Amino acid sequence: RDRVLRRDVTVQPGELADLKEINRSLRRITSTGFFSDSRNPAGHREPTYRFLGTGEEDQVDLEFVLQEGRVVDAQLMGGVDSNDGLFGIVSLTMRNFDITDLPSSLGSTFGEVYRKEAFHGSGQQLDMHISPGSEVSYSRARFYEPDLFGSHYDRWSMDLEYSDRDRVYLAYNEGRRRNKIEIGHQISPELSVFAGLEDLGLKVRGIDPAADLPAPLLAQSAETDLVGALLNLRYRDLDRRMDPTDGVQMRWLNSIYTTELGGDEEFIKSHFTYDWYKPLEWTEDEKLTHSVHARFGAGYAKAFGDSDSVPYTERFFLGGYKTIRGFDFRG
Repeated sequence: RDRVLRRDVTVQPGELADLKEINRSLRRITSTGFFSDSRNPAGHREPTYRFLGTGEEDQVDLEFVLQEGRVVDAQLMGGVDSNDGLFGIVSLTMRNFDITDLPSSLGSTFGEVYRKEAFHGSGQQLDMHISPGSEVSYSRARFYEPDLFGSHYDRWSMDLEYSDRDRVYLAYNEGRRRNKIEIGHQISPELSVFAGLEDLGLKVRGIDPAADLPAPLLAQSAETDLVGALLNLRYRDLDRRMDPTDGVQMRWLNSIYTTELGGDEEFIKSHFTYDWYKPLEWTEDEKLTHSVHARFGAGYAKAFGDSDSVPYTERFFLGGYKTIRGFDFRG
């Protein structure tokens, strides 16, 4: 829909045709992920723009030329992984979703969703994910509304999420249930701030009494409920949403868990990450062949009030494919 695109265009009618700002607008439109199609890259037209004459010497029309790509992803798969063991995945992701755009009938739902005639066009996102496994079982549902009040610019967003994760470790099992509501405000096209509430339920069970486990794990209650306030900051300037090759992204995530909100523990947790992408080599027809990605991160957690220490399951760990390869997960 026109309004979904216009909110990423920061060049307004009557202003100077600033090529730098026009290209930044094109970059933001591309990074929505609504106009990419990895299944048919040769037959798909990437977003671009052009100038059209108006008959006036000092005025032109600016037209963005767009072709919507793959915005619905469905997966049914299974496999085995060195970190997660045997697993299966059933998932559905719908970008450019519209929760109010209902199908004409229940029987026609699948066909109308496939043809983009239902649940489509408002820039929202819906994620549904179920993954049973021998070591990790995971489910997640998320709904994201990027323009809660229809303001287009300086907009407010809403993020609702539920997840449930169970993981089997060598000497114990860990269950994690999470409910989150987060409201965000766009300070600039690249910078947004978010505030919300999180309810986190933790279960530590099946502890092997013969195992040599760390004292903080043994001290943690079998069931712990954490309730906290969230305050997060995000800066995002990437060339595209999926598999970016150029730009930066920064996230600063802060949680304050307290008994005042009904939780069992009191501690703060802060985590900062910085991702940097740089293209390195292009072919003669301007296709990217090589790029580099670097990530930096730092975290801090500290107990306060009635709590003596941060719960073991909420501490920072190294090991596994996401941090240090060659070491066991949390190893």
